[in-house]
Amino acid sequence: MKVKYSIGLLMLLYLPLTTLAQTENPVDSLKQLLQKKTVTDKQKVQIYAQIARKLFATKEVDTFITQGINLAAKIKDSIGLADVQYFKGWAYITQGAYDKATQAFYHNLALTQKIGYKKGTANAYNGLGSNELMQSKYAEAQKFLLKSLQLNKELGDSQGLVSNYGNLGLVFQNQGDYMKALAFQQKAIDASPIPEEHIYAYANMGWVYLALGNYTKALEVLQKALKICKQFNDRSNMADCYENIGIIYYYQGYYAKALEFQKKSLKVGQQIGNPSNVMIAYQNIGNIYTYTRDYAQAETYQRKALAIAQRISSKPYISTSFLNLGKLEILRKNFPKAKELFKKALAIQQEIGAKDLSAEAYINLGIAYNALKNTPSAITYLEKGVKIASKTGNVRSVRDGAQYLSQIYAANGAYQKAYHNNALFKQMSDSLLNIEGIINITHLEDQYLSKKREDSLRFEQAKEKAILQKDIHQRKITQTATLTGLVLSMLLLFTLFQFYRNKQKSNEQLRNAHEIIQLTHQHTVESITYAKRIQQAVLPLEARVSQCLPNHFVLNRPRDVVSGDFYWFESFETYQVVVVADCTGHGVPGAFMTLLGSAAINDIVVNKGVRMPHEILNQLEQALANLLHSDSTDVHDGMDVVVCAIDRKRQLLHFSGAKNPLIIIQNDELKSIKGDRRSINAAYFEGNSHAPFQLHTVDISEPTTIYMYSDGYQDQFGGPKGKKFMRKQLHETLAYASKLPVNQQQQLLENTLDQWMDGKEQIDDILVMGIQLNMEEPSFV
Repeated sequence: MKVKYSIGLLMLLYLPLTTLAQTENPVDSLKQLLQKKTVTDKQKVQIYAQIARKLFATKEVDTFITQGINLAAKIKDSIGLADVQYFKGWAYITQGAYDKATQAFYHNLALTQKIGYKKGTANAYNGLGSNELMQSKYAEAQKFLLKSLQLNKELGDSQGLVSNYGNLGLVFQNQGDYMKALAFQQKAIDASPIPEEHIYAYANMGWVYLALGNYTKALEVLQKALKICKQFNDRSNMADCYENIGIIYYYQGYYAKALEFQKKSLKVGQQIGNPSNVMIAYQNIGNIYTYTRDYAQAETYQRKALAIAQRISSKPYISTSFLNLGKLEILRKNFPKAKELFKKALAIQQEIGAKDLSAEAYINLGIAYNALKNTPSAITYLEKGVKIASKTGNVRSVRDGAQYLSQIYAANGAYQKAYHNNALFKQMSDSLLNIEGIINITHLEDQYLSKKREDSLRFEQAKEKAILQKDIHQRKITQTATLTGLVLSMLLLFTLFQFYRNKQKSNEQLRNAHEIIQLTHQHTVESITYAKRIQQAVLPLEARVSQCLPNHFVLNRPRDVVSGDFYWFESFETYQVVVVADCTGHGVPGAFMTLLGSAAINDIVVNKGVRMPHEILNQLEQALANLLHSDSTDVHDGMDVVVCAIDRKRQLLHFSGAKNPLIIIQNDELKSIKGDRRSINAAYFEGNSHAPFQLHTVDISEPTTIYMYSDGYQDQFGGPKGKKFMRKQLHETLAYASKLPVNQQQQLLENTLDQWMDGKEQIDDILVMGIQLNMEEPSFV
């Protein structure tokens, strides 16, 4: 979904005439004021400026700017002329005519400096900085905004400071420096005591928290902005707040809720007659329908948005509409049409110098050319897109472009370039993690360690005090005994001396025992930590799995340092084998079993060349029985296993399970294929016959999502009643998750689990693996 910047923040302008009442349509009230005989010509110039501020995103604004400029020139009102001219630059920004906007703001700057209108000069610098920001020229934007900030500080203009701080926050936000972005938005709030001037700062904070993945905090600050809008009946910004809240719900995957708020935004925009609000609401509604696969409705709303963008000559949003329509055609597999739409978007973006949007267009063009089997063009466009996105700090675009480049290079044997782009893809993916969560965890760890040190110090002080008091008491006894007589005192002293020696020996023994325990504990921890490194080394390399299965995730959450769950992967040209296993026990005993299981599977599949899942399970059971001597000992450990083989050439998925099922989702329908009702190695200690494991085969010629998991997730206690999560609820969660992009599915499962546990202890190892299969995508060895 296209992120909408709150451009209103960039346009805060102090105007002398501020007695306008809040109405359903403030522009109508302003027009009525122009007709009143009691309003002076000088006041009318300021009214024209206010109308221009309200209508900057419409074609109608040109008329009022011209009338304001003519009236100001007629009455020789230089300050009024500068105020109206300021919005001429903003009208050009809205149309994407950034070069004309630059000329207009420089003309405005020259006028304000000539007449000594310091506030107007601050506004002109603000406009120049905002224009550079819209073109992703962040260094230039910062330079102009700092000049404006300095002037507003000298003037003591709180409204101007709000605008400057907010815009500087946007500069850092677009560069990915989210902590600085939040700091500057907070400065914008602190600069003014007027709640109405805090709306845009809260809205932009919402976007920063969204980028950090903190949806709860994002909704919190946006609700604050909405509350202020309702308090002051600011319906234009109310529409923006509804829209932004809807986008937060969209990123969380709550599409019904997202649609509800976008329609609220649309309704308010239609009521106040603001074409910009209506246009953006149409775009967002269209994107929601795209992701819910209602392509007909999606196109209808995108076409409505395009019509408004063309009517108001908003080139940035015309290009955005072409981008959205192109993405829709990609999903419809109409790649030639998608290519043409992306080219239209790119042509406009190059014309107006919108680098961020052009990066997105280049990358999408690369995707379209790749689908059309035009590899050279695909690489050219993807490389350009990644290069531009890297310069502008667009992490998501860099990630998406690098992911496709990695796949294309690998398919064409350019493994070094494939590896480089895969590493870039992983780096960008990691940088999109929730930074605030990491900071909070670190903070809590520091608090815990500090408290632990305090408790330890208090304990030592209390211990020393007790020893001191005991020593004083002992001395008193000795002195009293001395008075009873020399012989008795000598005898008593001798007795005390013997007692003291015994005490010293006992203390020494205790200290030695304590040191031995500490050393043993340290060695144990070090051994377990080293065991963890060994276990992680045995797991498949994530880069290789991502290369062969680009649309996958692994949620691996051990209960202890080491885990009793493991997964295994290997690829053979067009054939891939994936294993998810849950061994008996957890911690160190379970970890030993994972090493045995992984080594056995590796020998069976790689060395012996066994490829079919049921045969792998049959041989795995025999191998573990031999290793553990299960037929002649009391070692009855085993494992629950899911084995899948992906045959891309025949477009088939083969599955066998030892106790655990496989979840398959096709056409939004979830199916659970049950495994055999016994674990690996169970037959040797349950007296069961050694019946071979069953094979199941599924057609995967259409897009398919599969999930393999251990029982740790569904058996976890939590919720309001402290009950198990249960298999049914897990299946419902997976069905919902399957509609999201794969990079959001793991986050959803993590969040759901954390909310369910709510601080309760994890009872078992948890492992969930999800894979989206599309037979039209290439497979890499």
